[in-house]
Amino acid sequence: NPPKTPVGTDPNQPIGPNNPPVDTDGDKPAGTAAVSVATTDDTAIEGTDNNTVAFQVKQDTATNGVTKVHVAADSLNVKSPVSAQDFESITVTSPDGQVTNVTPEEFFAKGVDVNVPANSTEGPTITFKVKDDTDYEKTENLKLVISNPENPVSKVTLGTSEASAVV
Repeated sequence: NPPKTPVGTDPNQPIGPNNPPVDTDGDKPAGTAAVSVATTDDTAIEGTDNNTVAFQVKQDTATNGVTKVHVAADSLNVKSPVSAQDFESITVTSPDGQVTNVTPEEFFAKGVDVNVPANSTEGPTITFKVKDDTDYEKTENLKLVISNPENPVSKVTLGTSEASAVV
């Protein structure tokens, strides 16, 4: 038997978020994936080896297409928020190990779009390295928020849309 050509739940329409592909047996629509953000390292202390905080974007279900999601700092709704000046560097590491550097100024100004690869639940890890300076600072909070999940062939929604760490 030749492999089946993927069709959506409505075979007369192109495959897309509102017409997800049916499963390989062709008997039910593919499920909806929820994309979330979580803290994987939640405390950083200036002047120590423990000077990073990290967050990971994940999906609860693998999808047929790449899921893009926007990640940004939420400085407006946090008591004692951090700012770009508190960080030496920010890196985004994809599940396959590719590292992208983002300047703290760029990240805090507009955030960054990241991808969860097709057929995977694991998304990128975003790591913030705290700047070691001589300024006395009280404990500050970094809250990341994800929004606008997009996938060209699978339906995705927001799961846990925010996570926090202490600097």
